[in-house]
Amino acid sequence: MTTVPGAAAKPQYSRRRFLSAALIGLAPKTDKPIQGGFADTMMPLGHRLRDRVLGVTFQETVRVPLVIVGAGIAGLSAAWHLDKRGFRDFVLLEMDRQAGGNSKWGENEVSAYPWAAHYLPVPSKEVKLVYELMEELGVYHDGHWEERHLCHSPQERLYLHGRWQEGLEPEIAATKADRAQYKRFHERMREFEQSGEWVIPMDNGKRKRRELDQLSMADWMRRNGYDSPYLHWLVDYSCRDD
Repeated sequence: MTTVPGAAAKPQYSRRRFLSAALIGLAPKTDKPIQGGFADTMMPLGHRLRDRVLGVTFQETVRVPLVIVGAGIAGLSAAWHLDKRGFRDFVLLEMDRQAGGNSKWGENEVSAYPWAAHYLPVPSKEVKLVYELMEELGVYHDGHWEERHLCHSPQERLYLHGRWQEGLEPEIAATKADRAQYKRFHERMREFEQSGEWVIPMDNGKRKRRELDQLSMADWMRRNGYDSPYLHWLVDYSCRDD
């Protein structure tokens, strides 16, 4: 640094020093990496079971009228339904160390916590068994949901082209044609929803469109003129996630 006599001292930087100082603020800032992994993955054991190389020697044969294979939420629900109605001559099989599947939980010194996405959309009135279970769990009673168990719809964000945006429907770099297809697709899905055909349980649907069972969602979209790559990504993600 040099100074001019009779003037306030001002720093004089060389070009190299100036650029070095300026680049300090542009250096990438990242948090410490988060260590993690998948909990209770039974895929290797499942593959051994599939390929019949489990290496287990069976020592006895047990005969029961009914076998429920898998103690995920479906298997547990079936066992609960049978037990509630007085049928207990069944066995529930699970190869994992803990029952539950995607509804498994863990515990720490503070509280219990879910291992997966534990939320239940408010069911329609036709799904009577779900209401029966919720009443038993204390989540629903006297025609009302227990407020402390309710949550708002989760708000999601999408990282696209190096930027974050609110919502999952791609907006960054989307064209007018893309947005027109978004609108047309959502209107079509609303028509399906209001038709009463697409309900759970599926047997309660008004009509059965068996021909659609022969199509993948991608094929159906192509046949109906939906070719936006952003829309295809969104629907593919939705099919995988929901």
